[in-house]
Amino acid sequence: MYVQFGKILAVIGVFFLLAPISNVVAAQQGYLSPNSITQKALLKPGVKSNKRLKREGYLGSRVIYKTTDPISKLFTKDKELSRACQRGRFLQKKEMQYIAVVDGRKYGAALYQSNMLHDPKKLAGKDKIYLFKGQGTSNCKVFHKQI
Repeated sequence: MYVQFGKILAVIGVFFLLAPISNVVAAQQGYLSPNSITQKALLKPGVKSNKRLKREGYLGSRVIYKTTDPISKLFTKDKELSRACQRGRFLQKKEMQYIAVVDGRKYGAALYQSNMLHDPKKLAGKDKIYLFKGQGTSNCKVFHKQI
């Protein structure tokens, strides 16, 4: 009698052990019940509504130049450097790590320094700031200004 009672307990124990595993397997195969969905939209700290949040542009970038004047007034477009940028020979080392805000628009920016600029052909001049628009594309434009 005790042996059969032990077998019954063993069967019940195995049933309870395997029951949660079957739910996990079902969830891994893509089958979810409405009760198992627990993900919520991520919110910023302090925001209590589910409104769509405005994406922060270039969070973590360092502003090295800022002006309200238009770019055509202060900077000169350089055709040779623009062609080099389009071919990947004159670029910022980390795109948008350093930026310039000119007339409310953000541009990638670099100074003549080895940690800011990828320039294997030594095209950059000293005492200049370079602005990049569309880096990494075939329409990259480079502007420069004497500082």
